[in-house]
Amino acid sequence: MSRKKDNQPAIKPAVVDKTYREAVALAEEASIYFRDQGLKDKTDLETVDRSIYVAESLRVSTRLMHAISWLMTQMAVEAGEITREDAAKSTNMLGGKDICLGEPDHSTENMPDAMLAMMAKSANIYERAMHLETLLTGKAKNGGKNPVARMILKLESEY
Repeated sequence: MSRKKDNQPAIKPAVVDKTYREAVALAEEASIYFRDQGLKDKTDLETVDRSIYVAESLRVSTRLMHAISWLMTQMAVEAGEITREDAAKSTNMLGGKDICLGEPDHSTENMPDAMLAMMAKSANIYERAMHLETLLTGKAKNGGKNPVARMILKLESEY
C-alpha cells in the first residue's frame, strides 16, 4: 500500500482483504443465482425485460471482476509480489468505469428482486474499490454514488 507521512499504509490491508472477501462471496452468490434461480427468473420476463436482465447480469459480472482484479493487485503489493509503481500503471487500475458506473439504459422496474439485489450489491462493491483506489492515488475519479459506503470506508481506512 502507499504510505502516509507516518509510514502507515494509506489503506489498511484488512480493509482491502475484507472488501476482496465480500466481492468473491458476491461473485459466487451471483454465479449460483444466474445458474439456478436466475434462469427461471429470466424466462418469466417479457422479451424486452429479458434483454435488460441479460445486460444487467453482464454489468454485475463486470463490476465484480474489475473490483476483484484491482483488489488482488493491491494484495499483491502488500505481499511484496509487485511494486506500488507497477500497480499504479493504467493496466492495473480499476477498469470499466463507464460500464460499471453507468445507469441502465432502460427501466429495471420489472427485474426480479434477487436481480435488483445483485445489481445494488455489485455496484456497492465496485464503488468501494473505486473509493479505495482514490485514497491510494489521491486522484478524484467519477465519485461513487453511495455516501454512506464512502464514509464507512474512510473510517475503516483510518482506524
